[in-house]
Amino acid sequence: MYPFVKTQKSFFQVTNAWFNSTVFRRYQLLAFPLNVHTLDKVKVLDGYRKSSHAVYDIKYHVIWVTKYRYKVLHGQIAIRARELIRQGCEARGITILQGKVGKNPIHLLLSCPPSMAPSKILQYLKGRSSRLLQDVFPELKKRYWGQHFWARGYFCATVGTVTEEIIRNYIADQFNEGNDEIFKIDE
Repeated sequence: MYPFVKTQKSFFQVTNAWFNSTVFRRYQLLAFPLNVHTLDKVKVLDGYRKSSHAVYDIKYHVIWVTKYRYKVLHGQIAIRARELIRQGCEARGITILQGKVGKNPIHLLLSCPPSMAPSKILQYLKGRSSRLLQDVFPELKKRYWGQHFWARGYFCATVGTVTEEIIRNYIADQFNEGNDEIFKIDE
C-alpha cells in the first residue's frame, strides 16, 4: 500500500512513522511544532499557515495612493476605507498584520494564500473600496469623476530581503504615531 512501509499498517501508524522519519525532521520548513489554531479555512502552525494542500508563510508589504495624491483620507472617509479594506481582506482569506491609513497613502503588511497574486489582491481591494467609498461620500464622486479614486500603480515587496520587523517599524514610524493599534488612521 505505501512504498516506505513493509507491512500494511493503519493510517495513524503510517502518519506517525512519517512524522518521526528523518525526511520530515531534515527539512526545516516542515519541522514546526504541531500547535494548530483554526482560523476559518486556514490553520496556523506556529508562524506558518496551512491550507488543504500547502504550508506557507507569504507576506507582502503594499502601498498605494489616491489619484493625484489628494489628501482626502481623513475623518469618516479614512474610517470607512479601513473598514472596506478589512472586509475585503477577510472575504479573501488575507490577514492584515500591520497597516496604516495616511492622508493619501495606505500602507499594509499582508499575509495571503499562495493561490493569490499580489496584483489580483490589489485589484480587488482598490476597485471595491473605490466604488463603495464614492457611493457613500458624494464629495469624492465629484472630485474623482469616472470612479478612479486610487492612482493606477502600487508598491509591493515580499518580506524576505527586508525583515518583517523593519517593515512593521517603517509603517509605525511613517507618520510618527506611537499607538499600538495594528491598522491605524493618521489624523
